[in-house]
Amino acid sequence: MRRDLLLISNTKVAGGKLLSHAREEIEDLLGDRKAVRFVPYANPSGMGHEAYVAALQPIFQEMGV
Repeated sequence: MRRDLLLISNTKVAGGKLLSHAREEIEDLLGDRKAVRFVPYANPSGMGHEAYVAALQPIFQEMGV
């Protein structure tokens, strides 16, 4: 089974939208995949895990994931 890994040190660049700085790389890596596993290490501003995942879900849905 092939597994690809994309490590991103932050989900947001100052003043930008979540993942906007890495969206092209994410889409290239995902290709036609329809599911991802998101492993947060440090949540922004002390945001809880569920809230962090909820904030990113719409972005991945826009990518068809």
